[in-house]
Amino acid sequence: MNEEFSRYHLRRSEKEIKERQEIERIIKEGKYAVLALSKDCQPYVLTLSYGYDFENETFFFHTAKKGMKIDFIKANPKASLTVIEDLGYVQNECEHRFKSVVVFGDIEIVESYDEKVFALNVMFEHLEKNPDEMRKKHLENRQKIENVCILKMKANKLTAKESS
Repeated sequence: MNEEFSRYHLRRSEKEIKERQEIERIIKEGKYAVLALSKDCQPYVLTLSYGYDFENETFFFHTAKKGMKIDFIKANPKASLTVIEDLGYVQNECEHRFKSVVVFGDIEIVESYDEKVFALNVMFEHLEKNPDEMRKKHLENRQKIENVCILKMKANKLTAKESS
């Protein structure tokens, strides 16, 4: 990835969030990310819920096996995503307060059964109030797991900032 391009998110260094704990909190509390893909100079942006594996700095998503996002990923695995903590619009100041994490990386389709199970567990832990209920519902059926499409995006570059 072009280092010059990745710096745009942090054009104003005083807004950078440098504390790893705060960055991880934003990711942990977030429930969806805006994912940006590109194919043949055509952009595609979509919103997906996610799970994040902190140890491996990897985002996981589940999706349909066919469709536009799959076509885009197969054509170009380079991707970017943003997780936003919305702190609200400030009336009479024409300002919106937020904290955001921007991630650059390569996105791929997970094929391995074991990695799909791992990814689903990560997503259930991240998104669900009662992850065990979802495990019983989805992980006890091998066919369901084999039929689900899991996307994996390793965070190659991660930046975070906050509005004033």
